[in-house]
Amino acid sequence: MTDDTRGDGSGEGFLGTAPPADEARPDTPGRLTLVWRLFTSVLRKEATTTIRYGTNFLLGQLGFLLVLVGIVVGGRRVAGPSFGDQLGGVVVGYFVFFVAQTAFGAASGIVTKEAQWGTLERLYLSPVGFGSVLGATVVADLLWSSLQILVHLLFALLITGQTLVIDPLTVVPLVVLAAAPFLGVGLAVGGVALVVKRLESAMTLFTFVLVGLIAVPVEQFPVVRALPVVQANDMLGRAMREGVRLWEFPLVDHVILITVGVGYLLAGAAVFRLFLGRARRDGTLGDY
Repeated sequence: MTDDTRGDGSGEGFLGTAPPADEARPDTPGRLTLVWRLFTSVLRKEATTTIRYGTNFLLGQLGFLLVLVGIVVGGRRVAGPSFGDQLGGVVVGYFVFFVAQTAFGAASGIVTKEAQWGTLERLYLSPVGFGSVLGATVVADLLWSSLQILVHLLFALLITGQTLVIDPLTVVPLVVLAAAPFLGVGLAVGGVALVVKRLESAMTLFTFVLVGLIAVPVEQFPVVRALPVVQANDMLGRAMREGVRLWEFPLVDHVILITVGVGYLLAGAAVFRLFLGRARRDGTLGDY
């Protein structure tokens, strides 16, 4: 019997076709490539889910639009002609409400939904790391939801007859920092949900709290600027109604805005890691 395996160190096998050891496997994708693939996959998933359950999606959007119509019609009947002077603030508040609600739902929803579906533990074992999976999913969800928010904003302007100044260099940074605190709050709620499992009532409570934060009079109670979205809502209102540019705001406004946005985000991430570690120690990460 002839031995076809060569012993000259060439690395060829019995078929004589095996490449050297350093060429046996193709180069594995880098981390950034894997995260990008994950990000685009999540975007495709969001689009597919929206199309597949289109009726539910349209009814949900219709419900939010009817709420806006009710606010406008009810306000005009109760306050009369003077309500017209407040419509600009109503539209901005409506816009900020959806930004904050989307940020909160994106951060907390990924954890609770994946836990219900029984796939959370698989995400934690992802080769790119659970943090990358969570980050890519939240960003993709926010980008997809931003299209819906723009539609709501255009509809609000249409039925109210208002005209707003939308300068991307001003509005985009303010929107990002308006969403950041609620990403942190959503992460904290998602972390708690890893342990207690059921927190659907938190969304209902969050809605009432958010409405109160947007409606609070900042001029009368300056201390509330330390709460999520209050400072961002005030600055967005001045930017979109009065045309104030980002660099025209006082320095103290920027300090409060950045401190609140980054502070709540980091605090929420810390709470999430705390409860994630507890769920791992208890062995309940994959349970629901």
